[in-house]
Amino acid sequence: MLRRGCLFGLDSADDGASFQTGVGKSSLINQVLGSKVAVVENEKSGTANIEKGLTSPANDKFILHDSQGFEPAESDNHKVVKNFIEDRKKKPNISDQLHAVWLCFQVPIPTHGERPLEEHAEMFLKDAKAILGNVPVVVVFTKYDRLLTFMRAKRKAQDPEGEAARYLKDCCIDAIKRVSGDEDIPHVEFSSRLRHERGHDKLIELTFNKVSACFASKRS
Repeated sequence: MLRRGCLFGLDSADDGASFQTGVGKSSLINQVLGSKVAVVENEKSGTANIEKGLTSPANDKFILHDSQGFEPAESDNHKVVKNFIEDRKKKPNISDQLHAVWLCFQVPIPTHGERPLEEHAEMFLKDAKAILGNVPVVVVFTKYDRLLTFMRAKRKAQDPEGEAARYLKDCCIDAIKRVSGDEDIPHVEFSSRLRHERGHDKLIELTFNKVSACFASKRS
């Protein structure tokens, strides 16, 4: 059973600016745990403590570890995350090990100067397989409602869902495949915006299935 997971926020820079926008990890945590355990502010890099497990009486099935955002100025965080993963691998008790990882990307908006992958994100993706080993990874595309709004308002798409899905594949998923070298990218489109919520149930189900398959292969 999935018990302990980790969220890594791979932020997207706004047109190469020196600041990084939040990818929506706090909103995701709060929705999954069913309680406001993470503060939703600007989600500035450096505010999270990956060693601190987040849980809630409303949902005791998960313990989530929230990493800092991987920004160019926070190169030391790669070492922090790597050390955390290595430490969890060595835990003798399976309940203390890391069972799954959610890689959180904010979906970049066309014409807004937002790139699908920044250099620091590419660096992590290239090393992810060696660092994580067999730990299941699910890519979470957060704030998906922004992309749908863009397709409806700016591109006047008659099929905004279809246009958004094609854009996500061509500009985001394929980019991750090229960098990671992995053709299988389990992913979920996620939004916590009021009246635009999506992806919660799919994320839980997909993660559970991946973790179950991983543990089944270990037993065989």
